[in-house]
Amino acid sequence: MSFFGNRGTNSRKTPIISRSSIIYQQGQSFTEIAIILGLLVSTTIAALSAYGISVRDVYCTVIGGFGVEPQACQAHLLWEDGFDDLDRWNMTNGNGWALDDGQLCVTRGGEHQAFTGDEEWDDFTFQLDQANMTRGNGYGLYFRVSNEPAINGYAFQYDPGYNKSFIFRKIVNGHELWPPIAVSKAPPDFQWNNTAYQVSVQAKGDDFTAFINGEPVVSANDSSYSTGRVGLRIWGDTRVCFDDLSVTQ
Repeated sequence: MSFFGNRGTNSRKTPIISRSSIIYQQGQSFTEIAIILGLLVSTTIAALSAYGISVRDVYCTVIGGFGVEPQACQAHLLWEDGFDDLDRWNMTNGNGWALDDGQLCVTRGGEHQAFTGDEEWDDFTFQLDQANMTRGNGYGLYFRVSNEPAINGYAFQYDPGYNKSFIFRKIVNGHELWPPIAVSKAPPDFQWNNTAYQVSVQAKGDDFTAFINGEPVVSANDSSYSTGRVGLRIWGDTRVCFDDLSVTQ
């Protein structure tokens, strides 16, 4: 008998693959795919974070394109004030501020500051539903501030006195650094006085954008301060009233 068996017959045997081994192999491939997908998701999230892009924002933008707004994408209210009282405010030169029918107004000239909120706030949108200046060189919205009145933080300034511009300033120990960190000149026909505007500032990471009636007017980038409260500032002979403050995240 030959070592290789009888050459006249087919001595090779067809391997038997059981159903259980097929299921095992399929299960193994599914596990490998899940691991690969997990690595891809982790890498994508890390890349987005490195560029300061929120995964939540991407998700909400995509879902919003289909006309859907999940609850997770709705703004979370951190703070609101209808100016019924000033119990939650810390004010400098407080006799310059007055409440008038649900609005916070400045009634005399000079430097006036008012602060509210939480020093742990980081990324948020600070909004006044209405700001109406009747005269003067401008007003400011403080954000990410601490250590008032000698504050550290930022301010958006609605500033016709600065060459009719919208500007972002950085404040260090109560002193505004020069020059401003961002300046954008307003359109020639912009109505500075006797017009009520919705004014808001969005702080997201190191990026800041100010909006008038929902339209962006100036943007800036700075990494000095990551958290802080919000506030208002008036100077010179400015007269202005503010209505309905909110801070959302």
